[in-house]
Amino acid sequence: MAESFTDVSNLDVDVKVNFEHGLQTTVETRLYCNIANCREDIDLSSDGPHSVHDAICPVHGSVGTFQSYAAFQEFMRFVANGILEAGGHAPLTSGTRYAHVSNGFSRLP
Repeated sequence: MAESFTDVSNLDVDVKVNFEHGLQTTVETRLYCNIANCREDIDLSSDGPHSVHDAICPVHGSVGTFQSYAAFQEFMRFVANGILEAGGHAPLTSGTRYAHVSNGFSRLP
């Protein structure tokens, strides 16, 4: 996995688990800048899904790089699953479907 993205130490992820009738239905993630507690949402810039994706903070500029959109999804799933596991929630799997939501992704039921 480390080959898919470069220095991501300036990035952090928030995870929100949504429930319906007591069951986990969706997971929302938010990618943000963690330089000096910035917490600004990250925008991805690229020339397409298979090109390099730059993680851009509106305050600090480029704060990380992903080799492709798939590498970005892999990173988000890896970090989110660590957070979900710590909270006792169901993990995101490789078969999880994603929908773009602002600067993050939601797991579809």
